Amino acid sequence: MNRFHWLWTCMVGLSGLGTVACGAPVEGGSADEPLGETENAFKNSLSFPQSPSNTACSGPQQTTIQTFATFLSDRIYENQGNSMRDCLNDTFLSHANGGEWGGDVWNEFNLNVTTQVYCTSNLTTTCANVDGWWGCANIGISGERVTFATQFVNDPSVSVAEKASLFAHELNHNYGQSDPNGSETEYFWSIQERARSCVRNFNALPAPGGVAESRTNGMPGENELGYIGRFGGTPFELTSTGSEFASGFTVRANATVNSLQVRFTDSAGTNRSSVVVGTSSGVLDTRNCNSDEVVVGISGRANGTVNRLTVRCGLRSNLASVRDLTPSGDNVGTPYSTMCPAGKAVRYVRGRAGSTIDQIRVVCDDIGKSYFPNHAPHQSGSLVGSASGKLFGLRCTGNGAFSSFDGTVSPALKRLGGMCRATGSVVPIVPSSALHPASNWLGGNGGTAFSNGCNPNELMVGVQLRAAGSINAIGPICADATGWDATSSTPTRSPALSGSTSGTLTAVQCPVFQFLVGLDAWGGANTVNGVTAVCADMR
Repeated sequence: MNRFHWLWTCMVGLSGLGTVACGAPVEGGSADEPLGETENAFKNSLSFPQSPSNTACSGPQQTTIQTFATFLSDRIYENQGNSMRDCLNDTFLSHANGGEWGGDVWNEFNLNVTTQVYCTSNLTTTCANVDGWWGCANIGISGERVTFATQFVNDPSVSVAEKASLFAHELNHNYGQSDPNGSETEYFWSIQERARSCVRNFNALPAPGGVAESRTNGMPGENELGYIGRFGGTPFELTSTGSEFASGFTVRANATVNSLQVRFTDSAGTNRSSVVVGTSSGVLDTRNCNSDEVVVGISGRANGTVNRLTVRCGLRSNLASVRDLTPSGDNVGTPYSTMCPAGKAVRYVRGRAGSTIDQIRVVCDDIGKSYFPNHAPHQSGSLVGSASGKLFGLRCTGNGAFSSFDGTVSPALKRLGGMCRATGSVVPIVPSSALHPASNWLGGNGGTAFSNGCNPNELMVGVQLRAAGSINAIGPICADATGWDATSSTPTRSPALSGSTSGTLTAVQCPVFQFLVGLDAWGGANTVNGVTAVCADMR
């Protein structure tokens, strides 16, 4: 057959993403006896085709690949798969081909197929017209087929964990995940790179350095945990005020969880119920904690929707003393367990709902905290652009606010996301040095990448937009974070917009003392159509 005649994608050395190009190859001798045609790996098997000869892996290379394939298998099935699912739910996911959540990503590693593995030199063969690649894979095929660069396989300075993580990245391409086209920032948060990070880090994401990969490890203040379910329906956000925390859920359920209402209780024991989201279909179940308890997490089963929901309660005076209430819904789908970090309980519940609860995300916070009335995220100003396409709710976590807008333009705004800096709501308000994404990006693919942000001591207090039917350009309104939180006389700064110069210019600034903590944004197939600012007081 012809070499590489199918569609390829590659993993190459990209600046700023923690990956380096491989060194010179250390080729195995031709006299080495190859392994058998098939060796066990994952729950599947590896096959090393010997034809064509210029893509065949040598015996030593097969041994090396088998070693890191076994490492990958150990990470996938660690603790019956719970460890990897928990890791994928603890990170920030974007650019999912089918809107997958962490449990879906884990499921995709369980194909009952033989993995075909090839080896060839990256000095003589390009991958997607790129030299110096480490691995190449078909995008969106029914099986598993991966080619590794011989330089990568033979390099003893590349750890087994790093090699196994690259294997995970390439397999995700087989499962249909493509690299973001034009956005290096979003690339780091793509499904394949998040799976890679979980494998590399033994399913325990590191504390933040320049970026915060984990939603919980080292993240101060509020923690929005990873989303369960997919992106049907429209966003909802059930928020508390003052010292309120979630103390119970009322749902309607049959084969799926179809509606949700949250009971909130403050430190004085006063109860308040949220609005109901979803539909009136199914059996009504009320699952309330005792008067001295609050919700500390949820578990159950999900696929494209939330199918089963179990509430976990903890004593307000001792959150480690927990108990699970009776489940609601059907025991079908992939298991999930999303629990607050130690010392924290559920303050908000977010997600998506239509005829069912399509997605659920809980936000945890320190049990002793009480906030000003405007602390809960709320829309500020009117919609700029049009309410067409699909609505997404982008939110910062860690009591954070936007630091930069990131995406692509061509020349109008084509794709939009953003990076946030946490504050932990500790006064004086000082932005964290670590960046984390505001949920997932939205819009189309392609275009020219941009990043338009504030200085490290600043946070966004508003947004500038140009629109003419859809959003043509976007830019931040920045202010010194400590000063803006403390005094109404702190000046603002408005960098140039990214995008085209056509359309009406609108500036939306948060009320005094409040920061831009989210966007409610409408995305089309290749455009960003409308944006509403979401603001909050950090205190």
